[in-house]
Amino acid sequence: MNKQWTLREKLAQLMMVGFHGQIPSEEICSLIEQEKIGSVILFARNIGSRDETKALTSQLQQVARNAHHPLPLLIAIDQENGIVSRLKEENTTFPGNMLLGACDDENLTYEISRATARELKALGINMNLAPVLDVNHNPKNPVIGVRSYGEKVEHVIKHGLAFVKGHSDEYVLTSGKHFPGHGNTSVDSHLDLPIVTSSRENLYYHEIAPFYEAIKQGLHSVMVNHVYYKAFDKEVVPASLSKVIITELLRDELQFNGVVVTDCLEMKAISDTVTTPEGAVQALRVGADLLIVSQTYDVQVATLNRLEQAVKDGEISIEQVNQSLERVNRLKENIQKQKRVTYHKEKHQMLARKAFQKGVTLRSDTRPLTPFKRTDDVKVLWLLEENDSFAEDVHLNENQMVQSFKTLDWEHVFLPWQKPAKISLSHNDAYLIFTNAQRLLKHHLDLINRLIKEQKQIVFIALKSPYVLSDIHETVTQLAVYEPNPYTVEAVLQVILGNEKANGKLPVTI
Repeated sequence: MNKQWTLREKLAQLMMVGFHGQIPSEEICSLIEQEKIGSVILFARNIGSRDETKALTSQLQQVARNAHHPLPLLIAIDQENGIVSRLKEENTTFPGNMLLGACDDENLTYEISRATARELKALGINMNLAPVLDVNHNPKNPVIGVRSYGEKVEHVIKHGLAFVKGHSDEYVLTSGKHFPGHGNTSVDSHLDLPIVTSSRENLYYHEIAPFYEAIKQGLHSVMVNHVYYKAFDKEVVPASLSKVIITELLRDELQFNGVVVTDCLEMKAISDTVTTPEGAVQALRVGADLLIVSQTYDVQVATLNRLEQAVKDGEISIEQVNQSLERVNRLKENIQKQKRVTYHKEKHQMLARKAFQKGVTLRSDTRPLTPFKRTDDVKVLWLLEENDSFAEDVHLNENQMVQSFKTLDWEHVFLPWQKPAKISLSHNDAYLIFTNAQRLLKHHLDLINRLIKEQKQIVFIALKSPYVLSDIHETVTQLAVYEPNPYTVEAVLQVILGNEKANGKLPVTI
């Protein structure tokens, strides 16, 4: 199959590119038709209604067929669920990893994964760049956090394998990420190059183990991150460009024979250092198979040009190109087993809501919850921060967040994030405080301390990162729901009103 491609076309088959818009752009059609690009990645910017998305993926595949591609396009997406959810509200809002980790129900994780795969397949999306197999050890991690199942290796393995199986049973491809582990970083690789100083022994047990177990279960692909590991490389080089990590560790030691995918090479850890085209050359040379360049058409063309020149100049061998192409082709052959499906959205919504309710977690070492009455004089304070990670898709809508309270005559106050606000504390019996932040600012803590001194009943709800609870005094009742959306607000409100129990278990140490 490889012989029918020119060198440039072979290299184009080893790139996964993105584009802008909800219909095939002129640029993406040219890349598929003229250059023979073989893989496409979709983002929220590409997703319209279900019918529009199905039409988009169908049109992309038709362009490839008309250009005589022998195998279908890989059409991928980052549908981790939770805060990284590219699909729109017309599709089911499924819970993300840390909420599922709090539920700690392996079968529930499997069912959520399988339902997710069915919805992707129905849209013509055949590859999910998930699950996140990172073990979140660092409370200050700015980019993983609730995208992880938790801080325990065994926990991440159990739920990660359930996710892989759920997708595999629907013949939707998966990609474990971010190898060899992004859970112990304090820098976002979208912005800079994180550095991990852990020993090899520590990395094997605390970071690499979930990937190894998923590989043994038949993980289709592994996404390699842009993090520098001192234990593996003497020179400063991100994992995505490291021969030690990709060839010696992942290929030889862990015996991974599937497709190695790079994280996007336009992330600043690469683009601001070696540049995207040069990063692609280095990644392919050290053993990567599929190179993601997801943002910019000119950079995509420049990357293809640089790859072609690198092979002609002997920097990359044609044998290596052929090996990578064979791996990508084997991956594509798997998706031919897929059949588009119909599904009952109502069943998927019920499944998701079951998980949202089950994941509500009461921090056990703080004040027990005394249920509120509907007639209580309650003030609801919202401390909402803008998204702090480039990976996130969830944008809070104040109107949506308060919908669950529409039958309650409780006052809502949306406080400015950066500046202290003057509010009256005199007449209310109780306070609910919601935040999506990972850490509170001093004036927020001052406000909470004022309420404590006034001996008010206070319930503090971590809408996203449970680590924010470490800022709160133990005399305050504390709940965690792991992701900010109307469904988690509804679930925690049922607990606050005494209609449901908080059954979740914190998957991280506070």
